[in-house]
Amino acid sequence: MSHLMMCGVQWAHRLLLVSLCLTLTACPDDGGGGAGSGSGGSAAAKVWGTAALLETLNVGGAQDPQIAINASGHAVAVWKQSDGAAMSVYANYYTAGTGWGTAALIETDNAGEALDPQVAVDASGNAVAVWEQSDGTRTNILANRYVAGTGWARRP
Repeated sequence: MSHLMMCGVQWAHRLLLVSLCLTLTACPDDGGGGAGSGSGGSAAAKVWGTAALLETLNVGGAQDPQIAINASGHAVAVWKQSDGAAMSVYANYYTAGTGWGTAALIETDNAGEALDPQVAVDASGNAVAVWEQSDGTRTNILANRYVAGTGWARRP
């Protein structure tokens, strides 16, 4: 069964780079038993893509990337990054056969720091991102959703 896996996240000069691995069995062994550990298969079946820059906001460092990939090869990456005033949550969408889109700010409430983003994507390519954020009194859980073919929903 063919599938797509996230095989590597790299940091270069504080910029977020992601490399995707197409394989018929598993990603190449990273030697450390981590997420990239292979489970067999021939080396000829493994093809690495070129690392892609997912964010272009150079105000502050990108941190805590998370990625979700469905069986069709569509992926969503989320991360937190300073916009110069506070930590905000950004996302980028990968369309199989097309590549990465443009990074989008998916959190717009600057009442407090946005932290620990997580993401999930369904078989149709729709996604939900969640994160924690302080309103000055308590920490809340906020979310935004991505509708395939439409983009990120905007919260009121």
